[in-house]
Amino acid sequence: MQKKITIETVSNGFLVELGGEKAIAFGRETIGGSIGGLIADMLPELKRMPGDTMEVYIDTDKGIDHHINEPALIDIVGEDYGMEGVRVQALGEDFIISLHDAEGGKDNFTYDEAMKWLEEHGQHTFTRKQAGIICIYIDEINDKLVEAGGEAFAADWYTTNELYIPREQRSSADYNANGSWYFTGTNGCFNTYSRYHEHFRCRPSLALAKPY
Repeated sequence: MQKKITIETVSNGFLVELGGEKAIAFGRETIGGSIGGLIADMLPELKRMPGDTMEVYIDTDKGIDHHINEPALIDIVGEDYGMEGVRVQALGEDFIISLHDAEGGKDNFTYDEAMKWLEEHGQHTFTRKQAGIICIYIDEINDKLVEAGGEAFAADWYTTNELYIPREQRSSADYNANGSWYFTGTNGCFNTYSRYHEHFRCRPSLALAKPY
């Protein structure tokens, strides 16, 4: 059986319609906390201009029902996992979020400065799909970060580890990407901006083996 999902690009994410229900993916409201993660998988195929709309048909035996019925696991873990922090298992991803932002909460990284800091300290940060998952479960994750003695994500911009390359340029080896993907730590906004923007935060993370 197939179900149709209608996806419209809006200013703060994607407006998703499924079976008469609507929700903002990567906003504070999602359908069952799972549709937004499914959209994260589709991001490379989505247009980015507000008002653009696309329809996606998903085989419910393999797709949407699995995502809806698979609960996220969000737990506090210690150094024996490779990093002290909050472990998130959801939508095919398994990763740990550090309890603290990079460099004592520095809030004026550029994308390149953040990547350099991570490399110098042997650290990594989120992919855009992982960032989308964080946006979906931001309240639960922030609660666990505080419970573990860390800091909730700030109401600020956090860089991911991925540059934004327009679809029409993805086959060009010479293309110099000027944008990067980021998310905000409290309202679930997920978007792209200049990699040279000087007001990014960076939160280290550690990817584990994917559970499924």
